[in-house]
Amino acid sequence: MLKAKATMADGRPFYVIGLSEGNLRRLREGKPILFDMCEIGGIGQMAIFWGETEAEMAKLFEGNGTTTTEGRLR
Repeated sequence: MLKAKATMADGRPFYVIGLSEGNLRRLREGKPILFDMCEIGGIGQMAIFWGETEAEMAKLFEGNGTTTTEGRLR
């Protein structure tokens, strides 16, 4: 996986995550990719995972205090 951070012309951060074929295979096997955002100048943890639909992915977070809206975590 390629991870990078740049700064946009207006000063906002721009984060880049590039996934290799091996990463995609791992995700399809149900193995999420987790990393600390401090590796690229951010704050918090990042989870990258895969599912057939947004609804299927949102179900992974039901009952643990995480709220989802239209398939997006918030």
